[in-house]
Amino acid sequence: EVLILPLVVGQLTRYAIARSKGLSYVDKNIKPHLSLATMISMLALVFVLVLNQAIKIITNPAIAISILVYQSIVILTLLALSLIISRALRISYEDHQAIALISVTKNQSVAAAMAVSALGPQSALAPALIPMIQPVLAVAYLHVENGVKKLLSSTKAE
Repeated sequence: EVLILPLVVGQLTRYAIARSKGLSYVDKNIKPHLSLATMISMLALVFVLVLNQAIKIITNPAIAISILVYQSIVILTLLALSLIISRALRISYEDHQAIALISVTKNQSVAAAMAVSALGPQSALAPALIPMIQPVLAVAYLHVENGVKKLLSSTKAE
């Protein structure tokens, strides 16, 4: 219910607006604001989840630190695997970046909703903390752009 209801409401709203105002209205006036709305919603979700787990984080910071360390390992492993696969399949730098960044930064709100729905509020700590490290590692990965370009372009010369 946590995932289905917003999806259904969103699709019904989109359909109603597209039907009354036209698809061009949706594309020109609504789509440009969806990324910002998504980002603000994600930040609000993280805020609520962290606030809900604040006492646990303060009284036992080792749990929070271990979650961040383990998630960092997962993200770095995903980035390394996507780089290896992109190199093996001779995927361009631009396509690789799209694949790599999407693979490490998406579906966090879905994971949080599923964890809380299935396991209760006590399970919200990991989904609350993970978005704190994802953008940092994604931006750090973007800063090694020259090395990634060099690695991916070296396969074309071979």
